[in-house]
Amino acid sequence: MVSAKEIQDISDIIDILRPVEAATKELCAQKYVTTSMVIPMVYILQKNVSEFKPKQEMGLQLIAAIILQCDKYFSTVESCSLLCMATVLDPRFKKLYFNDPLALSNMLRYISNEIKHTQTLSSSESSSDTDNTTLEEPQAFNLWQDHAKFVQQSTSHKSHRGRGQLLIPREAKKPSSNLQKLRL
Repeated sequence: MVSAKEIQDISDIIDILRPVEAATKELCAQKYVTTSMVIPMVYILQKNVSEFKPKQEMGLQLIAAIILQCDKYFSTVESCSLLCMATVLDPRFKKLYFNDPLALSNMLRYISNEIKHTQTLSSSESSSDTDNTTLEEPQAFNLWQDHAKFVQQSTSHKSHRGRGQLLIPREAKKPSSNLQKLRL
């Protein structure tokens, strides 16, 4: 017979693992995961797990173990230049989910320098491609449910962590044919 404490433990464990399940399903459901989603997904996963308030000691231990493993495997995700660049250049995410202001600053400087360098080498020809990708949301738990609120908060409250909109130099707004040569 299962006791009331064990039922509460099981209930806490299920609730704690919902964000992990949602992230796993999202990664497995797509044919490929865009690199721009890695940093936001790690941020949101850690936020959802750490904000859960379990009712039992076992839940607290599970949260501590998940956070420890996330730190172990994902602590350097923002130091990967390709992931940072993809996230910053994705209009859905920009600078929202960065915890390391130095990594973000370095990436913004790098992107700005690349744009300036490309502008000096390019002619005034341009072409643009539109990507009409859609994201499938998990049925039971939506990992991205806080994204809209987070975007709204970050645009209304500029914080010292460097959140907000990506500022593009005026000369970078000119079309360039060499922009397609930049591959991530």
